[in-house]
Amino acid sequence: LFLAFLPQAYKDYKMGGFLGYLIFAVFPIVWIMGNKKHLLAVLTEVTSIGTLRRPQVVSLVLREEKTARVVRAFIVLYKMHRASADGFVKAVKQPKTDGIERSFSHVELFEVGKTFDAFDRSGDGRISYEELRSTMSSLGVTMSENALQKVVAQLDTDGNGEISKEEFLEWYESAIDDDGHSMHERAEFLFKLFDRDDSGEITIGEFKAALDVFNIGFTVDEIGDLVRELDEDGNGVIGIEEFEELLEKYYPKESQCHSTNDRSNSSTFSSRSSFGA
Repeated sequence: LFLAFLPQAYKDYKMGGFLGYLIFAVFPIVWIMGNKKHLLAVLTEVTSIGTLRRPQVVSLVLREEKTARVVRAFIVLYKMHRASADGFVKAVKQPKTDGIERSFSHVELFEVGKTFDAFDRSGDGRISYEELRSTMSSLGVTMSENALQKVVAQLDTDGNGEISKEEFLEWYESAIDDDGHSMHERAEFLFKLFDRDDSGEITIGEFKAALDVFNIGFTVDEIGDLVRELDEDGNGVIGIEEFEELLEKYYPKESQCHSTNDRSNSSTFSSRSSFGA
């Protein structure tokens, strides 16, 4: 319309009228281009209100997000236990944020940072020895003072006695690699943390008690929905096989990607070495 009426307006009106028409026609276009982010946000909000909104879908997405976070925390817990038992976790370098960003995407860094926050109970940006011991104790993980000190020493690369987020991310980058243990072995260890009464089953109450330690924000209803999703035999509790399926479904994706990248880099290096030979 602007291009169609512009010549006619120039012909029919004086210069003042033509300039007024030009400003009136161009201003909305300029305003929209300058505020497109705001307009997109408003449109997104509007289309999420009323009949267009699906609360069940939103609730499911939020629950799956929380579940993925808590499973990542479980895996970190398992890796720490392994570190205290046999020193499996490799020695890490001094923190290098740029190197971490090359290994993980921004989304993965955000999610791993959330895992750090789950262990950082005081919220001061550092995990102290006392915070780690408190978390382990709350989950029923039996660790000697020497074992806990061993874990802290492997993560605390600057030797100040506390674990910063950067140090945690560096350790996670090393620890997330495949450790040669099966998912069933990981599930067995973690399952015992939930099964407080050694019944061989996890009740909703036991599940909630363990999840609350990480302060991820699960509601009772969300935990109930998760248990019902996992409870294939419909007996209202979770067995070891069902718990293993939970780990399989929500196991950190960056672990698989990182292992694949390592294998790819190794293959590339081998090819170059062979070529050089």
